[in-house]
Amino acid sequence: TAKFNFIILIADGKWGLACNKVNKVVTLSPDEVRWRQQAGKRPWLAGTVLEQMCSILDINELIKQLET
Repeated sequence: TAKFNFIILIADGKWGLACNKVNKVVTLSPDEVRWRQQAGKRPWLAGTVLEQMCSILDINELIKQLET
């Protein structure tokens, strides 16, 4: 059984994103994000921030994917 230290709850707690650790918390401004222009194969991916090596999730689209 996997053990996780952190769970980020979404959809009023119906779903959760689990991880073992959080390296750091960063504050981003919208102009730092490379926003996706089209949904493509991953509609839950709203954009990326290359300097931070992270992805920005569209939580509503992620929930739609989980519920199908």
